[in-house]
Amino acid sequence: MENLTEAYNQAENRETRLQILSLFVNKFSKSQLQKIIPGLSKQIDDARTHADLRGPGKYVDPPEIHRMRLEPTKTDHFLEFISTSSLLQDVSYGTKTIKLDSGEKLLVPAAIRTLIPSRIIKQYQSYCASVDFKPYSEQTLFSSAF
Repeated sequence: MENLTEAYNQAENRETRLQILSLFVNKFSKSQLQKIIPGLSKQIDDARTHADLRGPGKYVDPPEIHRMRLEPTKTDHFLEFISTSSLLQDVSYGTKTIKLDSGEKLLVPAAIRTLIPSRIIKQYQSYCASVDFKPYSEQTLFSSAF
């Protein structure tokens, strides 16, 4: 048990700790585990789920994260369109933080959309056709904007 707790405490990331804990989590009660490794709480439930679904100590490949790079001119054009007062209405409470690729963080006031996303995209596409601008595809607009 000492070797397992030492391995748990020295693990480099959450997934490895979860794997190690799943090896022995079902052999003890929650209170016993909290005495063995102080500070455990949600990790116990996560490790039990891991042991039940995947098997004790089994490695799980982390999900792949796919990032999509957007063209700044098209992004700016779309943001300018959806920021108009006909589509957004400012509210008096709340803000959102947007993190840019450069690491810079922008604080944006909360707003309520006055139309559903599909209608906004349809309006944007017709606007782009009228000003002869080639927008992102409908799929890209849905996946990146809404």
